[in-house]
Amino acid sequence: MVVKMSSGTPEELEDRLRRRVCDLVLSNVDISPALGREYRSRLVASIPHFFVAVPLYKRKGRGFPRMMDQAPLMVRSSDNPIHKEAMDFLRRNGVLPEIHAQVEDPDLILTMVLRGEGVGLLDPFAIQKHLRSGRLVKLHERTLGIRENLWLACSRHPHSSAPVQAVIDSLMERFQFDWKTLREGTAV
Repeated sequence: MVVKMSSGTPEELEDRLRRRVCDLVLSNVDISPALGREYRSRLVASIPHFFVAVPLYKRKGRGFPRMMDQAPLMVRSSDNPIHKEAMDFLRRNGVLPEIHAQVEDPDLILTMVLRGEGVGLLDPFAIQKHLRSGRLVKLHERTLGIRENLWLACSRHPHSSAPVQAVIDSLMERFQFDWKTLREGTAV
């Protein structure tokens, strides 16, 4: 059995499943409705995101979220669901941020934040060691409901290889990230 990993837009992932280039897809969008009844999906993670910055931003700003009016914001691109959730949260709270960068690479967002270029919206795994070292601070402590959902999707038709189908079925039935295991760095 060979495991390949690749990335792509939801449309590209849908196409790979349809053409059986991929047997299983992990996506931050539930692509199964677009694929139809011949495919199934399951939510396997819902990862909270936090607004973070270098400590200077938290000290010089007003309270959260009003401080966001004063700082450039680095977020995922506008077609990413996490972008929409972040913008909806900020608008509901009367904040119209200055978008400094919209990129799909969380590592690039992290690098920009660490250089002091503004505020970034990132997951706990990307920021954990930088929070511990004091290089970054969360601008809010509690989760805001801004979460990145991760979905597994596959065909409902059996794979021609029984061992591969067994792995797909096992992942579809049991694979899950939860907050406790994510913090510990293990998956169930």
